[in-house]
Amino acid sequence: PLSGDSMPNNIFNNVVLPDPLGPTKPSRIPSFSLMDRFLNNILSENILSESLHGIQKIVSYTNNYKLLNEYVESYKKKFPDNKNIESIQYETLRNLYFNQQYNEFIKSSKSYRNDNKESVNLLEINFYTAESFFKNTLYDSALIFYKSVIDTLNTKYYTRSLNRIALIKQKQLKYNESLNYYKVLNKISKNNREKIDSYIGIVSNHLYLNNLDSVIFYSKQINNYDKISFTNRNKINLLKAKSYLKNNNESSAIDMLLTTINLVKDESASEAQYLLAELFFNRNEKKQALETLYTLNENFNGRVIYMSSCSVYGTGEDILTENSELNPLSIYARSKIEDEKVLEGTNTIIFRLGTLHGISDQFSRIRFDLVVNTLVMRAIFHNKIVGFLYF
Repeated sequence: PLSGDSMPNNIFNNVVLPDPLGPTKPSRIPSFSLMDRFLNNILSENILSESLHGIQKIVSYTNNYKLLNEYVESYKKKFPDNKNIESIQYETLRNLYFNQQYNEFIKSSKSYRNDNKESVNLLEINFYTAESFFKNTLYDSALIFYKSVIDTLNTKYYTRSLNRIALIKQKQLKYNESLNYYKVLNKISKNNREKIDSYIGIVSNHLYLNNLDSVIFYSKQINNYDKISFTNRNKINLLKAKSYLKNNNESSAIDMLLTTINLVKDESASEAQYLLAELFFNRNEKKQALETLYTLNENFNGRVIYMSSCSVYGTGEDILTENSELNPLSIYARSKIEDEKVLEGTNTIIFRLGTLHGISDQFSRIRFDLVVNTLVMRAIFHNKIVGFLYF
């Protein structure tokens, strides 16, 4: 075994780590490439175990979780009967999860479950596995582990898993199943947050199922709670407004949309303002609709994605960029430019898209300003087409 005295002086490389008390400064941490050479020669169980615990503490600064897992697997092979193996695996997994290394966590958790089938930590690892799949939007895989957790009836993870299952079922458009899970959560929830989540889930599923009377009924139930955030109250207000819209009760819908807009400037308020503009537009109150959209643009702080058109450039043979001169040839193109100007200075991404092929409707002529149609026409009349490919 190597001792401290036998290690060469250049084993430590300068690695810059963030200093929690001030600016960054160099810290003397051994690089993983050099660690690899020395860890493979350590024969002492205790020394290697302590080394791995040390690596776990610094690995988040390097993001070299794959190499850490290789060290753990090497340790298992050297000392298969060592009682520290589970502890090392467990702490490694927690490190991966809380540093948001979800893919590495999923890979490593399989080995942990195989090696520690009777571990008291297995339930926690299964829950974090489900969460990792959920955060990667792998919902079917997440459901398997959430359901394994609720089978244990452990209250710490039971309601959290139940909440996730209900949400996944809703994302999968399985509204009746989602509704049933939310109802169970509503009955057994132990804290105010889960109770509110269950009510919001119940109301939203009833809306999707067009059970409009149930939307109003459960909305009143949740409004009886004093300890409810403005954000959650606004979610309920928006769902009620949508139920009024579906029921063609425009007067109540407008009142509830305005209530949502005026309560707090959040995501629900922004959607309510958009729905209000849409309602005005459908009533042919175009000026009011436009003013509502302008107000939305002024108050909404999130990212706006606006679909403009390449028709703002007019016609030409040159390659176009977003800095090319604008030359609108139609009212449609001019309106797109006006919209872009309204959005200037806001958190907006504007896409100037071009239509690939097709016709507008059965009464329209074939358009030869479209890519595919133009290529076909040139192939027929000129016996060649010219294209550009960018990487």
